[in-house]
Amino acid sequence: MNLTTLKTELEHGDSLQQIASEAVVRNYMMWTGAAGIIPLPIIDTAAITAIQLAMLNKIGDIYKQEFSANWGKSVIGALVGGYASTSLGLGLGMNIVRAIPFVGSIASLIVLPGFAAATTWALGQVFILHFESGGTILDFDPVAVKDHYIALVKKGHTVVSEVAKNSDSKEVKEVAKEIKEAKDLGSTKSKE
Repeated sequence: MNLTTLKTELEHGDSLQQIASEAVVRNYMMWTGAAGIIPLPIIDTAAITAIQLAMLNKIGDIYKQEFSANWGKSVIGALVGGYASTSLGLGLGMNIVRAIPFVGSIASLIVLPGFAAATTWALGQVFILHFESGGTILDFDPVAVKDHYIALVKKGHTVVSEVAKNSDSKEVKEVAKEIKEAKDLGSTKSKE
């Protein structure tokens, strides 16, 4: 982020914590996208959850909010897991598709990285909004924000595409390169 962008965001009322948290979310959403290409169903989910947990921890640090890993996992499970299983049917549907030889691997390489990045972006936005409005870890209610989270996930797919296309961030470009290399490696292995 350059100085002009920072100045503009501050003029529009964004706090320094919000600006810093947005940068954290952008970086972590790209990392979860990269983790989404891991071809092993349980491993990819564990990696994505760990990355999202690390993101929440960083956002919590920015807003001086401490939480336990168990609390973070339960919140991630309630929001992300609930969305995947009810709104998209992605949880069960993706596992069924993955079971199809060759086609399943390709489908998961296409769908899961974007889904992981969008859900991570939405998760980050929910927490930024909560903390910006004076909320704390103690009064966060996943059930109360579920509908807002679902709307943010839908918007997140567009945001993920835009960030990947337009970012001048060295870190985001490096992650995008790693995603491409991993996809190339995955397609090479599936041909073997």
